[in-house]
Amino acid sequence: LISPEVYVRRDKAGELNIEAILRKINAENTEVKTESKPFPVKIDQVELNGGVVSFSDVSTADPVNLLADKLKISAHDIDTTAGGMADLSCRLNKKGIISTNTTFKIDPLSCDAKVSVEGIEPGWVQSYFTDQIRIIITGGRVSTKGLFTMRQDKTKLTQLSYKGNAALADFASVDKENKDDFVKIKMLNLKTLNVGFNPTYVDIKEIALKDFFTGIIINDDKKLNLKSVVKQDQDTVTIPEEKDKNNKSTEKILIGKISVKNGNIRFIDRSISPNFSTELTNIEGSITGLTSLDTEAAKVELSGKLDNDAPLMITGSINPFKDDLFVNLHTNFKDIDLSPESPYSGKFLGYTINKGKLTLDLKYLISKKNLDSQNNVYIDQFTFGNSVNSPDSTSLPVRLAVSLLKDHNGKINLNLPVAGRTDDPEFSVWKIIIKMLVNLVGKAATAPFSLLTSLYPGADQLSNVDFEYGKADLSSQIEAKLQLLHQILADKPSVSLEIKGYAGMEKDRQAIIQYLFGKKIKAQKLIKIIKKGQPVITVDEVSIAPDEYELYLTEAYKAEIFPKPQKTKGQPEVPAASEMEELIIDHIQVTESALKLLAQERALQVKNFLLKSQQINPERIFLVEGEIISEEKSDDVSAAHVELTLK
Repeated sequence: LISPEVYVRRDKAGELNIEAILRKINAENTEVKTESKPFPVKIDQVELNGGVVSFSDVSTADPVNLLADKLKISAHDIDTTAGGMADLSCRLNKKGIISTNTTFKIDPLSCDAKVSVEGIEPGWVQSYFTDQIRIIITGGRVSTKGLFTMRQDKTKLTQLSYKGNAALADFASVDKENKDDFVKIKMLNLKTLNVGFNPTYVDIKEIALKDFFTGIIINDDKKLNLKSVVKQDQDTVTIPEEKDKNNKSTEKILIGKISVKNGNIRFIDRSISPNFSTELTNIEGSITGLTSLDTEAAKVELSGKLDNDAPLMITGSINPFKDDLFVNLHTNFKDIDLSPESPYSGKFLGYTINKGKLTLDLKYLISKKNLDSQNNVYIDQFTFGNSVNSPDSTSLPVRLAVSLLKDHNGKINLNLPVAGRTDDPEFSVWKIIIKMLVNLVGKAATAPFSLLTSLYPGADQLSNVDFEYGKADLSSQIEAKLQLLHQILADKPSVSLEIKGYAGMEKDRQAIIQYLFGKKIKAQKLIKIIKKGQPVITVDEVSIAPDEYELYLTEAYKAEIFPKPQKTKGQPEVPAASEMEELIIDHIQVTESALKLLAQERALQVKNFLLKSQQINPERIFLVEGEIISEEKSDDVSAAHVELTLK
């Protein structure tokens, strides 16, 4: 045959024009056929040169047009009972080249075909899948060379296999909705490919990916382009078929090596103002020894850089083909600059980021559906910038939390372990981590000193300082506490302190009365000391011996100006000691003002202790108005205390 031309058309209803021709032929051939053996046919030679096959399909949204020209077919030694050989070659759409050299048999059906494909562009047939995968392929060439085999046994079970090499070059695509770059691949090589069906197996010596790009974008409408690209069919629920656990030999996967060189992943968020953009560049490395065998795991070594600066390293082992996923990976992301993250911090935290570097050290182990992870977060010199008026910002005290978590070198170290079952639908690693971080920041408001315990042992005991009832003096125990607080304030110059003194309604009142009562007695002895010309001391320094107590009690009683009980004939000049004590005490008045003054004095004593070193700016310390409380309302805290609050 010389230069034959065939035109195949598929209309909008999906029907081929040749189907109508075949129906017409079948309708005309109405003879009753009897059962008979196939008539043997032998053909020595068939030659076809310069053929053209034109195919057009308008059933898709965008028509598919394929033109195979320079079609050449050479078949010889064809026997309908034995088989034969056939060679085919053609040009597709004036760019691609297809050629095959085939040996086939009829009974049982089998064939061996040497296949060579070059320059086939996947964009030619993209209309068949862009309804499901919404991308536009703007470039790319597929090529392969190998041997295709097909065997059919007596039960009509068909076995297929292909051995060879395959490649995809200069692939480029954009997402259909926004026309943004989606995936670009300079070269993808599948080396020493061996795949089959019945049984199913995949054996590839190496998959080499070079110079690739992926764009991940959150658009203005907050839709992720990855979700927009893949059609979400909500009306169809696919129930996965259960694997035959007793027939694992039917599926075998062996991939010697997956190598990656010069990869680039770009992330853009247009849903936030200002827009955010970052790139993971120089992605290189390999995954070696991927297999479906349960006993072996692939070795992972990958590296990259964020914005050509912060290094990323992923090492470990994985087996994604096991019935239960196995992962043992160590990820280290070092020195990520945080100031570019200001669009997010401004929106959700209410402040921009002036500076700071983040290092992530993550270890994940997944085995038998159990996850055990260590998420170590290191932040260096983190500093908030300007405040941002955002309706989405948290009300939590994030600035205080950051200040408290920093050590004296300006570094924050967080260890966030997460464990759970991967088959639990309620389990989410990132939800747990976010909850842990929120709780951590929340402590800055409810229990700020508890955030400092790892850096300053004993800091969780600093929120309250207990005093002796009736006193504002600093004991050695109080001073030890305040010395630790002084160190914290010196290490954290951005933190301020509020000091609030308290006094107990009854116990402090009674303690003050007892103090004033004792002072009245001591005052009488001090008068005698002064009269004798002895060195003057304070009333509090006077000591009363037991044998002189009643003497000075009597003098104190006589000095009191309250009305004394009238004595009758025969009674002593002064009442008994116990009666004098009772009368003096009953006439001592402690007002609420005195209690308030005691509360304020306690707070002032704490403030003065912290400032005496002159290392802390007084502007950072605030006295809050004191308060008198009843002992019943003070819970587990002594009513005689000072409350310390970090701000």
